[in-house]
Amino acid sequence: MELVYLWVEDYKNIQKQGFNFSPRFECEYKDGNLTICDKKKKECKDNNYNENFFGENINITAIVGENGSGKSNIFEALLSDFMASMIPINENYKILTVFYKESENKFYYKSLKVSIFKINGENLRESIALSTKYEIKSIKDTNTFTFHYNYGLDWIVNPENNLPFNKIYHKNDGYRTPFLLQPNKTDNKINLSNIDYLATRDMLSFIIQKEISFDFIDDFFTPVKCKLKYELTDITKSSDDFLYGKVEPYSTANNTIDAYTYYTYIYIIRKTLATKDIDFKILKDENFKSKFIDDKLDKNTIDSFIEYLKSKTFDDIYNDSINYKTYKIKQCFLFIEYLKKQNNFDFYLFANQELIINDNKELLKNLPPWIQIDFFNDKNVSFYSLSYGQKFLIKFLYNLLNQLNNLTSHPEYKNIIILIDEVELGLHPQWQKKYLSILINVLNTKIEGFDFKYNVVCATHSPFILSDLPKENVIFLKNGKQENPFEGKQTFGANIHTLLSHGFFMKDGLMGEFAKEKINEAITYLNQKKLSKEEMDYCENIISIIGEPIIKNQLQKMFDSKRLSKLDIIDELEAELELIKHRIESIRKNQ
Repeated sequence: MELVYLWVEDYKNIQKQGFNFSPRFECEYKDGNLTICDKKKKECKDNNYNENFFGENINITAIVGENGSGKSNIFEALLSDFMASMIPINENYKILTVFYKESENKFYYKSLKVSIFKINGENLRESIALSTKYEIKSIKDTNTFTFHYNYGLDWIVNPENNLPFNKIYHKNDGYRTPFLLQPNKTDNKINLSNIDYLATRDMLSFIIQKEISFDFIDDFFTPVKCKLKYELTDITKSSDDFLYGKVEPYSTANNTIDAYTYYTYIYIIRKTLATKDIDFKILKDENFKSKFIDDKLDKNTIDSFIEYLKSKTFDDIYNDSINYKTYKIKQCFLFIEYLKKQNNFDFYLFANQELIINDNKELLKNLPPWIQIDFFNDKNVSFYSLSYGQKFLIKFLYNLLNQLNNLTSHPEYKNIIILIDEVELGLHPQWQKKYLSILINVLNTKIEGFDFKYNVVCATHSPFILSDLPKENVIFLKNGKQENPFEGKQTFGANIHTLLSHGFFMKDGLMGEFAKEKINEAITYLNQKKLSKEEMDYCENIISIIGEPIIKNQLQKMFDSKRLSKLDIIDELEAELELIKHRIESIRKNQ
């Protein structure tokens, strides 16, 4: 199922606008009639279509435009239409999304209060069967899973009807809901350290399940080794005043297995009681609730708590609601079971000792959440030593790979929509140039179970990303409306200056405004008939630091002209002075 078209009748600053996401089809919606032409069949006026341009199952679209032009609103409109059957949507919003299913050679649409009567002239009102033939009531029927990535500090929010987007940020519900919004920004808060922690866990989860090297992709980070460590502050947080400071370091003289089992039980206690209002939904053991929830924790009650946990399994105490908190608790129980099977356990494994990943997969598979992990590639480069841009890209890719790997156990999902808002955020231009190349190579990698069709939509301000895409794969936005600034021209492989001035609507030049003001001031002085010494000095200083050679040379000519003009005046005055001196001497001689 391919994402083909979005019609926005009314959503925030976008009214009566259509957006084509597929370079193969050209769609137009008007007064309930949807017209679709197929470039592959040469049905369109513009038949410029490159099949499988990015790979057999990949299509990429970029949305570009000034801040406030509506890029993020397109993402919100898509998500609102997708979620319309699951959560309340503002009744004033009117949105239509069109999909194409290759295997059936058939179009489907999902409508949020947009009337549709005809598709390519076929009257959908002729019968009830025909009226429902193309309509999708729920996005689940498209076998599509949608990821939305936005690492900026803003978040998707709609105060008009308070859409519960919080519930789909970083959730773990067994992928029953076909959306995932990353990273976690619940209640407009973002935890940067948690993003790094989750990134390493995504890397760990993927690499221990899939033995895949991405060495063929330049600058990709493939872990082969790791180091593990922990701190007591990773087990009990200072914010958990009910537990913090009450846990003593476990003596190394004791059994190592007992020590790590003890720490793991302490972590379970913290994750169970770490909120002011205990989430009873995660607990199903009534004895557990009555015995520990209201108790004031001290060493005796902690020991009693641990003894109770030892006699139970995860399923005895907790509802497996696939809540992220219970996921971590479950991982702790798995680690304890792993420890029970060990005759001996090296205490120093968690003391920055270098481990080969392939030789320690069983340990890593059962690693508890309170253990920190750092990865190293075959050149002994640490993940944490990478530049910000490298880490940003690698974290995103491993998160995506891990999520896709998890989706392989859900065969109902065949199609993946990846919405990426401001993909270049924090990236040096060198990494912006590599972004799409690396992403495409990763998605084209043959990975067992990855039989997906990908629709990638990027909102971007980067001309480097734009230069990797044909103009048929770019949506140009200006003030909430789609424009075509590249009439008769191409974006693919285009000059960066051309892309900036046309693709990003920078018609007033590519120079910084402060520099422009300074240069314009110098031009104003140079256009005067007379300049003071201070004005001449100002112009000379500005001209000396201008980096654009054409502007610099032109202003230098104007400046030289002014300076030569002044020298000519001085020469004339000096000549006149000489004549006056000569006449004075003549007069004196004749006296």
